[in-house]
Amino acid sequence: LWAFDAAQPRFQTPHRLAPEGVQCQAAVAKPFKEAAEIVRHLKGAGQRLAVASANSQEKVCASLLQHMGFLQDRTGFGGIEKSIMAIYPGSKTVHFKQIADGSGLEFREMLFFDDRALNVRAAQKLGIVAQQVSSLDGLTWKDFSAGLDAWRAQRRSSLAMSKWLRPKVTTPAGLESAAEPPVVDLLVEADDPPA
Repeated sequence: LWAFDAAQPRFQTPHRLAPEGVQCQAAVAKPFKEAAEIVRHLKGAGQRLAVASANSQEKVCASLLQHMGFLQDRTGFGGIEKSIMAIYPGSKTVHFKQIADGSGLEFREMLFFDDRALNVRAAQKLGIVAQQVSSLDGLTWKDFSAGLDAWRAQRRSSLAMSKWLRPKVTTPAGLESAAEPPVVDLLVEADDPPA
């Protein structure tokens, strides 16, 4: 979401809103422009969002997310949910398991963006659709669209496979019919990015 390391002393609290971003102890913190637009768009659409970060400064990161307007508000409508923020040093696998447990979502229902190939591979090994982004640009509308397309393609593929593999059951009259697959709602559904 941003190009700086929140663990650096200059980004420590106290934080306050400033015209150019979030004023920290000795610097101004600004999110990537398109990443901020995307998070605000998803928040406005009521989408649930989580954070998986190996940053050692959980309170600093949470304060920055709050001041940037990314956290879920009191209405509980859209945004990053505090209960599914995994911000601490350690394995992405552990982060994802905490998020899955806290959200009630399966890995295959998640879409993850990161600038590190190692983290993207860790997510993919768990069955999470993951899209690598540039560390210079952060999450862009192009990256978001590519990730969402990959997530949708995986969902379609899983649904097609489940239809193909679903068991045949014999009805009392001796007729065979296919068991119906469960109905699955999309986790993230976004409008096309603005032109």
